[in-house]
Amino acid sequence: MAVTMLMVLSPVSAGATVHPATVLKAPYKGTTSSPNWYGGVSNCGVAKGTAGKWVPTTGGITASDTTSAKTCGKNIGYVGGASSGYWSAGITIAIPIKILTTANHTVGVSFSLTVTSASSYAHGLCPTKHITWPPAKYTYESAGCQTSAYLYFDLGANLVDLTNTSWYHYNYTSLYAYNDTYWSNYTSCYNYGTPTCYNQSGNYSYHGAYAYNAPGAATCSLSGTCTFTMWTNSTMPMPRTDRWAVEIYLYSSANSYAQYSNVAGPFVGSAAASINMATLGNGAKVTSVTVV
Repeated sequence: MAVTMLMVLSPVSAGATVHPATVLKAPYKGTTSSPNWYGGVSNCGVAKGTAGKWVPTTGGITASDTTSAKTCGKNIGYVGGASSGYWSAGITIAIPIKILTTANHTVGVSFSLTVTSASSYAHGLCPTKHITWPPAKYTYESAGCQTSAYLYFDLGANLVDLTNTSWYHYNYTSLYAYNDTYWSNYTSCYNYGTPTCYNQSGNYSYHGAYAYNAPGAATCSLSGTCTFTMWTNSTMPMPRTDRWAVEIYLYSSANSYAQYSNVAGPFVGSAAASINMATLGNGAKVTSVTVV
């Protein structure tokens, strides 16, 4: 299932005053950045990668995420049968901009983006599930086997008044792309008056991209190259005497999961997921910042 949503913000509204345009390009001066990463594993999961990295001399942004998971060890009930790996790389960047007139302004941040990603899962047969039928009244039971690989990429920008931190009158811009693939053979049953069971069995795949105030960005995906401009504008006049910056954030994440519970025997399953925005020519680049 592919889902696409695109809303376009015009850089200059009809009838509005046209301001002289200021265009910034690399090297970007006076910038600062805050990189981060979050990772975690359970049982036989593996996670590794890098934090986000900003290179102001070129406008480059890099990040990477790699995870895997496999079933392992002894499973008793819900204990011991789940493995997971999670890694999220991110960074927030502030680029100072100059406002020439006290008025409403629009800022466009142009990007080029090259990403490669991979996701996979494998599994054997799911053993017989231990489900009591009918379940006792006011009880819930579940059993089964699952493997999954989930990836996402999130990019956005907004305006910041560095002089008056309470100023927040702006429209944001963002891009979100994801890929979710998994296999499941799972049953859950409950009895709150009428015994009922829900079964899920098969392979599933969901992917899509959402863009807001970023014309053309919704055609981007987690594998390939694309270029686009993200537009963020003020909804009230921006005092030219204040200090201003455009704030950019980027997050990428890879998640792997393999699990079985309440089944009559061992289950062999595995999953892997990765996003490369750091090597082999991959990465994002701020090609220009335009203030109108």
